[in-house]
Amino acid sequence: MKYARSVFMAVIAVGIIASILLGSVLYLQTKEMEQYEKNISNALLLSADLLNEVRQLSTHARTAVITGKQDEELAYKHILEVREARLDRQQHSPAGAGPETGFLTLLSGLNVTPAEEEELRQVFNASVRLTQLEIMAMNMAKGLYADASGNYTVSGVPDRTRALDLLFGEGYTSKLSHIIH
Repeated sequence: MKYARSVFMAVIAVGIIASILLGSVLYLQTKEMEQYEKNISNALLLSADLLNEVRQLSTHARTAVITGKQDEELAYKHILEVREARLDRQQHSPAGAGPETGFLTLLSGLNVTPAEEEELRQVFNASVRLTQLEIMAMNMAKGLYADASGNYTVSGVPDRTRALDLLFGEGYTSKLSHIIH
């Protein structure tokens, strides 16, 4: 009888220990899942921010070339400064983003798969190349052309027609569509 009682108590103790261990494992898995969901959410927010920036940059560049309005170019530059972490990132950016955090820094802080990170990097790099074309077109419309260093300091004849072709032509439209879709 004493032996049966000892066995019974041992079984109860093992059951309690197993329950505690199982609870701990489930708790840790829940925390890991919450972190995974947070990372996915932040990655989605970051990619949505990037696509929104690309759309806004395109709109401001095109409008600046069409209208010649300086405020469109200023709005364009403001978006670039936020993207490049020279100005505070907006409040809707992913959690954990500091006030001056650029896209690539935010991207490297996410725990996404290497393939997902590479895809976001490719989209970002494609948007940077598109930005270079937009800046060229806006300057061309004002009669500013790149010097040997790539700075727009060479004065010339404004060429709004060519600038419009750059921003509304098949090459630009195709690149923009590729980024957005």
